[in-house]
Amino acid sequence: MAMAAVALLAGCASSEDARGTEEGDSAVSTTAPVTATSTTSTTAPTTTTQPPLASYDAYVPATGEVEPEVKALAARFLETLGSYPPGSGGEQAARSRLEANGFDPALAAAGSSMLGGDAAALGVVYPQYGGLTSDRASVMAIVKQTARSAEGAEITSTRTIDVRLDRTGGAWAVTGIAADGSRVAAAVAAPSDAARTLLASERVVLSGSAAADVRAGAVDDRIVQLLLRVAERHSLSVTVFATGHPPEVFGTSSTSNHAKGRAVDIYAVDGVPVAGSRPGGPVSTVLTEAVAAGSTEIGGPWDLDGPGGASFTNALHADHLHLAFDR
Repeated sequence: MAMAAVALLAGCASSEDARGTEEGDSAVSTTAPVTATSTTSTTAPTTTTQPPLASYDAYVPATGEVEPEVKALAARFLETLGSYPPGSGGEQAARSRLEANGFDPALAAAGSSMLGGDAAALGVVYPQYGGLTSDRASVMAIVKQTARSAEGAEITSTRTIDVRLDRTGGAWAVTGIAADGSRVAAAVAAPSDAARTLLASERVVLSGSAAADVRAGAVDDRIVQLLLRVAERHSLSVTVFATGHPPEVFGTSSTSNHAKGRAVDIYAVDGVPVAGSRPGGPVSTVLTEAVAAGSTEIGGPWDLDGPGGASFTNALHADHLHLAFDR
């Protein structure tokens, strides 16, 4: 039914639909969840026409975003690459789309896992910074894609994609895809009881890439337990554990705690996106709870405990919560 590359998308189907809106503090959408067991793969009735694919709104930066043009450019690149009409799958057609929209056509090769359908629609759920300097950026975007084969089989999946950008002469440009989120994490250990509880939780929304890491036993149980503890009082939307995150702390040679399975990034709390959130709301409450729970590396929009404490803030962490154990 579905082509091999479309099937690859199913390997990253989320444990629950990664969902969100980009309207400042507006609530994340409450559409029906897509789970690893409910990801759809159906064959349309024999007919001369196919029903329209799912429609996703174009990404618009939220109020209060840092360098909003960077995220907007990364999102437009992914929307261009991963959305195409019937008969336009494959790398050659993607090269033409990218070039027509001002992107380097050679970038199509790095996104080949998104091009295996006969037709597809892609929406950016939430773009989060994985790194940001004056002239380089990593945007880790959760995307949702519905791909259809020529025979009519449809697969909807989510993944976290690391898009890289450089600024030259004052203008930003997409320069590559460091990770396309399609890799199914290699099994490190059998998932713990806590990990299985996390995968089944209706209060923790995992991207397909994040769910794959949990299933592979690649996430430190302290992080799993921390999420379950906080989820007793809040719903959480997770961007990434390891898959899809830069392996090094951006701009350095230091290995990130994400690569070691000791960190998680959260992009929304109780439906409130971290970008543009206000002190005193659910986002700051989760930061306080993470400090109390013993997390030793806590990044977010605010520094809660001052110099030398576990909490810190900078422009990079204005759009997400980073909870980690540094050893």
